[in-house]
Amino acid sequence: MTKPPSIKTAEIDKYADLDLHQLEIVLKKIQQDPPSSTSKAAARAARQALRQRQRIIKAQVMEFEQTNDHHLLVFDSTDNFSKIAGRSVLFYTLTIADRIHRRYSVKNDTDDYSRSEDGVVSIRAIEQLELQLAEINIFPDRKLSTDELHFYKLPKVYNDEQIAKLRDRSHQDIERITSIILPLSPIPELYTLILEMNRLLYHNCKRISDTLARETLVRPMIMDANEMLVSYLNFANAKPSSGIVHQPANSTYSSTGHPTKPQSTQAQNLLNLLLYTRNLRNNLANIENLRLIHHRELCDILERLVEIERITAREYAKQRRKDQQKAADHE
Repeated sequence: MTKPPSIKTAEIDKYADLDLHQLEIVLKKIQQDPPSSTSKAAARAARQALRQRQRIIKAQVMEFEQTNDHHLLVFDSTDNFSKIAGRSVLFYTLTIADRIHRRYSVKNDTDDYSRSEDGVVSIRAIEQLELQLAEINIFPDRKLSTDELHFYKLPKVYNDEQIAKLRDRSHQDIERITSIILPLSPIPELYTLILEMNRLLYHNCKRISDTLARETLVRPMIMDANEMLVSYLNFANAKPSSGIVHQPANSTYSSTGHPTKPQSTQAQNLLNLLLYTRNLRNNLANIENLRLIHHRELCDILERLVEIERITAREYAKQRRKDQQKAADHE
């Protein structure tokens, strides 16, 4: 496949005066034109300009959030979504959302620029949010707000100590959830890598707009990534087996393709993790071939998969030796 020509700076610069919403309109109009080399080049330039605009907005947001002590800042994203980042995440999730009966999900910030350590919350229907905020006497700050940044003045000014306490509460909630799902992580490094890989894969796959690719290629990869996490959790939560159990009928072959001897539940879960990891890594070859995920992000995902496979293979070999020793002791 021939590599698309690089985008000239002048092609992007002509969009420099447009805001995020104007750039989205321009891109949609270009995409409605009959396919041609000219329209494809124009679409690439518009997309690049849109990404640059998102970076500028995020940088402005995170600069403000460093010292934010009495504002909720909501910034616009693409596809009619808005987001909350930085300290505003703490204010929204711990002091506002419950009062206006609004659900939320705090996700780790996967951006490689202007990262929010407090996570990110996505918002739909910002007009409705504004009405709900008004009901609890939180109103827009018109002096600061723009077409892309929406500032709401909080009735209380938070000092550094109070913000630190909010952050502690947020972390405690995460720790409570983790303790329920995973009481004890025998291999913390592996668990962290699987979580990071899942987040990277999900957020990059979510950006794939091609309907055929999403239905045929993306769905199986997301399922494999989920099975990797489930396999690890099954391994981590399994009680040490005093004996040897037989494998399921569909899992009687090792990662090398050779028949295996009966093995423990822990070994079987590690083998499942190993097989799902390799399957996902191999499926990403076609994602790269079709240029569905940017090379830099794809490398980040693959690097984690390689490390997951390395650690899992090592732990699987250890567990097999334990199983063989137990089997020998019982003979």
